[in-house]
Amino acid sequence: MANKNNFKHGLANTPTYNSWKSMRIRIARKPTYKDVRICKRWKNDFLAFLEDMGERPLDTTLDRIDPYGDYCPENCRWADAKTQQRNKRNTKRFLVNGQWLTMPEISETYSISRNTLKHIYDKDRHTTVYSILKNRGIQA
Repeated sequence: MANKNNFKHGLANTPTYNSWKSMRIRIARKPTYKDVRICKRWKNDFLAFLEDMGERPLDTTLDRIDPYGDYCPENCRWADAKTQQRNKRNTKRFLVNGQWLTMPEISETYSISRNTLKHIYDKDRHTTVYSILKNRGIQA
């Protein structure tokens, strides 16, 4: 009887398989991932990963919802580049109306240019986003 891990699934060069393979390589080779783990179910079983995540949609890649968390079904999703860019460990977030938002999200939500927000924030790091919005007559 063949070992299930040696089973040829015929999906070796699909986007979904490449994402699973890249996840495993990142964990094995990048020091910045030293505290990140892959769940037991996915570690050596592409078909389990596929069952949990489904096929990778066009223009998306694998994203951890909590960038400090592990690779597991409850912390992973397929996300587009914009979502991923806003979901990095070094992304600054600000509490506005009970929601943690990035500068681009504040810009889009409150129609304030990113350059204006960045300029005010860079000029005075003690200025809160709340103050910026309040000074522009926006209730936050």
